[in-house]
Amino acid sequence: MKTKKILAIVLTAAMFISLAAAAFGAAFTDVPENHPYKVAIDFCQIKGYVLGTSNTAFMPDSKLTRAQLAAIWCRTLNIKDVNHGFSDITKLKNYYDTAAIVLH
Repeated sequence: MKTKKILAIVLTAAMFISLAAAAFGAAFTDVPENHPYKVAIDFCQIKGYVLGTSNTAFMPDSKLTRAQLAAIWCRTLNIKDVNHGFSDITKLKNYYDTAAIVLH
């Protein structure tokens, strides 16, 4: 009985640590604290709606492409934007192909 309690406590702690790490992940280094959309960008990053151009870059003042919008829209609506798993069909080449097809 004591072993189950210890295991439950360890698993709960591990879960909270992993959630906290995801919620307070590395912020984009190219989004200054005084940027007018910093709060929104951080919120979207935490939710997984935006991924940035790299792990640390977001390029907040660049133009949003239709491909990026389609990918963000799919993530926001929780629509799978991953490549298909069919072995008899050629894999899509761009990160936005599936999102563009789904939203067309």
